[in-house]
Amino acid sequence: MNRVPDIVAFPMSDMDHNQQICVGLEQLAAANEIRLRYRYDGVREYGVQAKSEYAAVLHVVVARVAGLGDIVFDTHDGPGVQPQYHDRCVAYFKRSYDPIAHGGMPRVHPLGFNYEVRADRPSAPALIRALKLPWSTKSKLRGTLRALHLPGPHVCSASELVADRTGPSKNPRILFVARTWEPLGFVGISTAEVQRRTEINEMRADCVRGLRKAFGDHFTGGLIRTGHALQHFADAIVPVGFATDRKSFLRLVATHDICISTAGLLDSIGWKMAEYVMNGRAVVAERMVYRVPPPFAEGSHYLKFLSADQCVAQCARLIGDTALRGAMMQANQQYFRDYAVPASLVRNAITRAEQPFVEVAGITA
Repeated sequence: MNRVPDIVAFPMSDMDHNQQICVGLEQLAAANEIRLRYRYDGVREYGVQAKSEYAAVLHVVVARVAGLGDIVFDTHDGPGVQPQYHDRCVAYFKRSYDPIAHGGMPRVHPLGFNYEVRADRPSAPALIRALKLPWSTKSKLRGTLRALHLPGPHVCSASELVADRTGPSKNPRILFVARTWEPLGFVGISTAEVQRRTEINEMRADCVRGLRKAFGDHFTGGLIRTGHALQHFADAIVPVGFATDRKSFLRLVATHDICISTAGLLDSIGWKMAEYVMNGRAVVAERMVYRVPPPFAEGSHYLKFLSADQCVAQCARLIGDTALRGAMMQANQQYFRDYAVPASLVRNAITRAEQPFVEVAGITA
């Protein structure tokens, strides 16, 4: 950005997913890179019809840049592009960016890693969002606690995201904590969705079993102790007393060189992946359907697996190759600073939106 643009931001809700974008805008405003004001009538402005409190249309922040137009930040898990925003924007940044599904849509670009974050100090804009744009009573309470920095669910402050992380240890450990999904947990769920949930659960349980067998005490984790997990995967759950709240989990991430990521319900890249990269960990990840902006890539930032056995093998590779593990940890920490902290993510998107795209032989520059 070569000038100081005026931006009017329309957060469509106070959902946790949208905080990263708002904090990024506020950081840029504090650095005098933009002039920012909020409007809270985006649902009316864009004709949004939210059919449920989890509607994809609410996982959106629109930044209206004077002299340029609307830039859409879509933080929803799934691949859908919302026409009421897309059809009137200059650029649409999609969290779950699929190069196959979105490759023919020149205004759609990868947004990057998504995670919940708050400002470094109590924030009046965040409090206003919590009170004006809650999607549930629970959301209003959580948002208020987050805005005022009061005790509540653990949320990272922006300054915590760029702390220096430790390099590879002499005795590397492996971390994998995951939940199972109740296949019949929602009314009207399709047969295909039941099958997908079953596959996810079985992959996660098989990974836990394989990692425990191969690495013993060098592995930490298991499936979270829910009624469903206890009933179906009792041999793969975390030990009694194992803390799985977010604050405890992030402490574990910081002390384990190697962290495992599996695909989510909609194949989304979960918050855990962002937290691994933030902490400069070496990552072993189930195939990634969606993409984040380059240079994040397989081999340099993560190792891919397609089966539980392959997950174990990739972990063994990282344990045996200190140079590879150390290089990956350093690359991930640097990537997060350059592309995923709130200010960087929003700044990069605005800069990309300001550049005209040229398509030559199917390549967008």
